[in-house]
Amino acid sequence: MDYRQARLELKKGKLHSLYLFSGSEEILKEELLAEMIELLRRRELEPELVRLDGKKVEWPELRRELEQLTIFSRGRVLLVKDAPYFHIAGDGRAKGAAKKEILPSKGSSPGNFPEEEEIAAILADHTSNTLLVFSVPEVDRRRKLTKYLEKMGILIDFPALQGAMLVRWIREELSREEKEIDEDALRMLLQRSGENLALLKKELEKLILYLGAKKRIDYSTVEKIVPENAESSIFLLVDELGRKKGVSAINHLMKMRRQNEPPLRILAMIARHFRLLYHAGLLLQQGVPAAKLSASLQVPPFVTYKLLEQLPNFPGNSLPRIIALFKEIDLQIKTGRLQGEEALEQLVYKLSYM
Repeated sequence: MDYRQARLELKKGKLHSLYLFSGSEEILKEELLAEMIELLRRRELEPELVRLDGKKVEWPELRRELEQLTIFSRGRVLLVKDAPYFHIAGDGRAKGAAKKEILPSKGSSPGNFPEEEEIAAILADHTSNTLLVFSVPEVDRRRKLTKYLEKMGILIDFPALQGAMLVRWIREELSREEKEIDEDALRMLLQRSGENLALLKKELEKLILYLGAKKRIDYSTVEKIVPENAESSIFLLVDELGRKKGVSAINHLMKMRRQNEPPLRILAMIARHFRLLYHAGLLLQQGVPAAKLSASLQVPPFVTYKLLEQLPNFPGNSLPRIIALFKEIDLQIKTGRLQGEEALEQLVYKLSYM
């Protein structure tokens, strides 16, 4: 099941003593774990939360920890992150680290390992007044142990939130604090924070604190509280270029430079944005529905929204000419005729008058 289904079970008071969390959204995992702990407290328990690094804890040590769980009458929550018993073998979880082979080379079925039967037996006998949670970025569903936990209904998936699911999460986070957000303010928030859940949560906390007793987040509040990132600055820069406001575009460029963005990186970001605009226009001409552009371009929905908003500013053959200009400037940089700073200023100046 996914984390939403798990939350519904918790609201009904249903809590298992063992779970396996799978997915990359650590924020969602922490939120669900907090709800589980809260449910234990409502049962008049005071659980101690213990976090273990599964990459460093060998099975014998972990087994001792599991055996200790039964003596904690007030409850205990044991969170084991990155335990190898559920991972895809050789997935390279730690950069530069040697790959640890946990599958036997022979005498065993694919996807199993020597301690698997012992682990399964101990987990099956796990006491109900404690909570044991394993958490991994991705499970190997071929493993017997994983299949066993999935069959028990305690494997919880945490898929990366995008599009409508991300918007729903934002509104739910605000709803818990009895706050709402306007549609244009929501787009600005996503534009400035992207789809990074940790960053979004941090910005939401700042917005809620700023609002105080007020209930609604509007565009001006997001604009004031949430800082621009490089991508949102590019949106603003391209907006001004499309409106032929050269001076304002240069001001946005200078602001990015004051934020210590390297000239060549800014140049690459502007080039990427115009390529997206160009391809979005081509796809629309080919009859691709606007609703499917995000998937075709492989960008988040809020980026697609902004592209559709900007396209009318570049009619006719404007975009092919701009793409040709990028190729020309790229060649001048590669041949040493232009340096990054000079190339960037020249590009913005020319784009302002095309």
